[in-house]
Amino acid sequence: MKKRIGAYIWLLIPAAAVLLPAAVAVGQPWRALAAIALFCLLPGLALAHWLPVGDRLTHLVLAVALSLSLATLISTVLFFAGQWTWQRCAEALIAITILACLPRVAGRRIRRSA
Repeated sequence: MKKRIGAYIWLLIPAAAVLLPAAVAVGQPWRALAAIALFCLLPGLALAHWLPVGDRLTHLVLAVALSLSLATLISTVLFFAGQWTWQRCAEALIAITILACLPRVAGRRIRRSA
């Protein structure tokens, strides 16, 4: 049970870093840190849990690589579609993060009720 809670804490820290500056009027440096957390960590952490990785450092490096790859892919697709804005890119990354977390959360609720 402890390992499962730890996995969600790794997702909650960058999520809080993204949501807190949006909820509270903070200065530009904090908004930049929130954007870095969103573009460099959050989607990769959600997706890296689906891959069999041994240690935490490898897991973190894989999360950063996945996040940057997804941000690049989404930005490229939006750019060539003529629809690129940073808000759309952020919305797509947030949607991917939520979709990657949903099966794990739903699976736990199904197992608890069974």
